Amino acid sequence: MKEKIKEKIAEINQFIGELSEIVPAEYDSYIGNSRDRAACERFFEKIVEASVDLGFIIVKYKKLEVPQSDKELFKILEKN
Repeated sequence: MKEKIKEKIAEINQFIGELSEIVPAEYDSYIGNSRDRAACERFFEKIVEASVDLGFIIVKYKKLEVPQSDKELFKILEKN
C-alpha cells in the first residue's frame, strides 16, 4: 500500500511538472490561447483526480471511515 501512495505522489508531481512547463507567464496569454488553456486545464484536472485517488488510498491504508463523496474525503483526511 505504501508503494501505491508513493506512485500516486510521483504521478501528481509529474503532472505538476508538466503543467509548469506549459503554463503561460501572463494571464492574458493564458486566456488568449485556447490550446494552451485547454492543456493547462487538463493537467489541472489530472492533478485533482490523482489527489482524490491518493486520498482514497490513504483512507484505505489508515482504515478510516469510508467517505461518500470527494468533499467528505478531504474532511476525513483533514480530521485525521
